[in-house]
Amino acid sequence: MKKLSFFILFQVVGIYILYSQQLLIDEYPLLTLSESATVQKKLDEIKHSTGVSVCCYIARSLENKTPETFTIERANTIKIGTPGVNNAVFIMIAPKEQQLYITMSYGVQWIIPDQKTEYFIDLMTTLFRDKKYCDGILKGLDAIEKELSGHTWEPVTVDIKKTE
Repeated sequence: MKKLSFFILFQVVGIYILYSQQLLIDEYPLLTLSESATVQKKLDEIKHSTGVSVCCYIARSLENKTPETFTIERANTIKIGTPGVNNAVFIMIAPKEQQLYITMSYGVQWIIPDQKTEYFIDLMTTLFRDKKYCDGILKGLDAIEKELSGHTWEPVTVDIKKTE
């Protein structure tokens, strides 16, 4: 009976993980389990408080691609955010190549322009140089959350009628 209960619990947890949006992906791995939990919690808090999905993707390798190309490909594959709302931020960290790239979906760009991403990158890389990766990620997430706070992300339905 215990084996059956464990199997059912394992299946339920597996289905939940499969269908929930994973906002921290650490392929490298760069973070400890405790640090990963802390970052994931912060990502969940940002999603809950702002409505914006922020994904932190720590790549094993850029696969000989530019940081921009790699990030856009991964962001399109993972599909974070709410369909039709374009409310996503994608942070790509490639420790092997010492690259950090942040991209915003179109819906977020009117709040956070591309130029502001340099500020986030500077905040993070200052701590990365001292091997404080978790602290750097959290510092960048705090700054992103501050910029996003106060905005709502509700889909708007527009009824377009054909006029004759």
